[in-house]
Amino acid sequence: VPDAETVSPGVGSGERRVFTVHGLKPSNGYYFRVRGVSAYGVGLPSLESTAYQTPGGAPPVAPDNVGGGGGAIGILTITWKPLPREDWGGPWVAYTVYWRLRSQADGKWSEANITDSNSGLYAHTVGKEFYYLRYEVKVRPYNQFGIGPESDISVIFSAEDLPIGVATNVLAYPYNSTAVLVTWDITPNVRENMKGTLLGYQVNYWEKFGVSPIMNSLSWRGETSSGIALGLRPNTWYTVNVQVLNTAGMGPISEVAHIRTYKHAPLMYPTEIYVYSYMAGSVRVVWRGVHTSSKEETLEGYTLRYWPFTEDIRTAKDVTVERYETEKVIYGIQMNTVYELRIFAVSRGGDGVHSQSVFFTRGGSVAIDPSSTDIILAGRHMDTLTGGWKDGY
Repeated sequence: VPDAETVSPGVGSGERRVFTVHGLKPSNGYYFRVRGVSAYGVGLPSLESTAYQTPGGAPPVAPDNVGGGGGAIGILTITWKPLPREDWGGPWVAYTVYWRLRSQADGKWSEANITDSNSGLYAHTVGKEFYYLRYEVKVRPYNQFGIGPESDISVIFSAEDLPIGVATNVLAYPYNSTAVLVTWDITPNVRENMKGTLLGYQVNYWEKFGVSPIMNSLSWRGETSSGIALGLRPNTWYTVNVQVLNTAGMGPISEVAHIRTYKHAPLMYPTEIYVYSYMAGSVRVVWRGVHTSSKEETLEGYTLRYWPFTEDIRTAKDVTVERYETEKVIYGIQMNTVYELRIFAVSRGGDGVHSQSVFFTRGGSVAIDPSSTDIILAGRHMDTLTGGWKDGY
């Protein structure tokens, strides 16, 4: 209530006061109470009055959040936030919805009446030929007492139609043993081609020689020209195609491409891993390598992944080595820090199986005693409770 606390000066002790409260909403019940005021402060409030009903009147405000768009093909969808009960101005409220093409901003408004007081949506059929066009819309409330104020004008789009654009130059390349990279030329994002605006692309893929191939799909948003299909079977032929997307659905299927995934990544992991002190700030790592079979891609090298034992693996650093090397010097190792190390072979098929974890410090390899809270190092150990180093085992 505007000016909810108002001081009304008095004249005599026995004189009855009258004060008029302005700015109340029509057709609403209000309670009132009074406090006495003197030079020493404000007194206690009186008991509240009974409820007094203001007379009915036209809705005092316009609906908020007028907008819309989307919906089925050939439809103009207009939405707004229904007025709360205290803004109806009477026992019910209805709405007049107005719309016109933005290109005809000086033209006549079309209108429709919505008699449901709690409604916030109106869908008008404009026809498929009027797909994805700008419209100006507004909403005005009314009741039996009169017409309320109009909302601000909002600009929305009519619903999109199914796109007719087709992705071209579809190609596919093996990415690793369980994924392929699919590329295509971007389709022009114009109204006549997209029957709206481009939402993204969808790649469909299935096993080329499967007995009962199951089609899978992945989609990417925006004007992208490539995507990676994951979760495939190693050394398997796949067929892929691409479709453009908008909010109405998918466009025509593109030309197809055929691609075979790489063979398995290395299935064995390095063993007999040892870590030795090297120069200042570095260690030398030695391991027994792996051999690949005909089911695996040719070995390309190894990756050494290490990180502080007390941190998350996501902070790890990688060091790579060539195919036949089985030792590597790692630089930048900090004193008084225990590191965790895992090694895995790498090929075109991807990363192989990770080795078991090996723990080391600048002093060399570390053994982990599962029954102790200490990390044990030959000649000295680090107490993980205090973080300090101690002599002895």
